[in-house]
Amino acid sequence: MKKITENIIVLHYLVPAADVSHIKKIDLVGPDGVVSSNDVNIPMQVDQRMIQEIEVEEG
Repeated sequence: MKKITENIIVLHYLVPAADVSHIKKIDLVGPDGVVSSNDVNIPMQVDQRMIQEIEVEEG
C-alpha cells in the first residue's frame, strides 16, 4: 500500500520470513537508481509488516 500526504510518502509492505532470514539494508530504487538507502538490523523469525515514511523535497 502507498499513501501520499503533503510531502510524505508512506509505504506499507510485507516481508515473508520464508524468503529473507535477516534484513541489513533497505533501498528505495527509482528509474534512475537508488534514491535512498538505510542500514538496518532486523532479524526475521516471522513475517514482518514494514512501514517506511519518506520525506520528498522538490529539487
